[in-house]
Amino acid sequence: MLNFQSKIIKGAEQDAWISVLLVGISIHLIIWLLYFLLKKSNNGDIMSLHQQIFGRWLGNILNIFFYGYMLLIVASIIRSYLSVLITWVFPNTPIWFLSLTMIFVISYLVVGGFRVITGICFWGMLIPSLLLLTVYFPLQYAYWTNLLPVFNHSLSDYLVSAKESIFMYSGPEFLLIYFPFIKNNQNSQKWAHISQMYTTILYLVVTIISFVYFSHGQLEHVTWPTLMMSKIIRFPFIERFEYIFIFLWL
Repeated sequence: MLNFQSKIIKGAEQDAWISVLLVGISIHLIIWLLYFLLKKSNNGDIMSLHQQIFGRWLGNILNIFFYGYMLLIVASIIRSYLSVLITWVFPNTPIWFLSLTMIFVISYLVVGGFRVITGICFWGMLIPSLLLLTVYFPLQYAYWTNLLPVFNHSLSDYLVSAKESIFMYSGPEFLLIYFPFIKNNQNSQKWAHISQMYTTILYLVVTIISFVYFSHGQLEHVTWPTLMMSKIIRFPFIERFEYIFIFLWL
């Protein structure tokens, strides 16, 4: 959420918020497909479904590829966290130390069981949501004309921005693993759609605020647009609010 704006603007420019919205809406179809597949599985997860459809050997091979994909997603997320910490907070700390610390914390939470992970995810969603209150500060310097003209790009431009938006919506595919652990999982689909709706609105709001605060040229050269906006926040008792922003986001 801290640096996606400078990537999506390369395609549809000021219209990139449309791509963000459409990709977010399209994820609802993927969620529906995930639940459709999981309801066909005997054990309610993708691993057993692979073996159920393709047999033991081919199913296990597909499971290995699936685990590899999940590890790549997790590694990409950890890498993004580390890049923020090294750039903004701990520039002199060795990356291996931060990596081992983060892996240790994640492993400790996973060993605690699914209930612990659920609690962390809940607070990890609720606490960063407080950062939405900070949008008041950049809106004081907003130039809404930055969003004009609207619908002024080709389909290929929108597709470029949509491609850059896909990664930030990653997460629903983890349903394929933890679906059996959800209480009353057959009735959980509406909550999956609600959470996706919340995520879409969140990214859409951040995108629009970034576009009206920065010019097109500025966004192309700003690496961390969201953090740069947080730097304008000033309180009498807080010097560097961006540090608080980073740790609340983490």
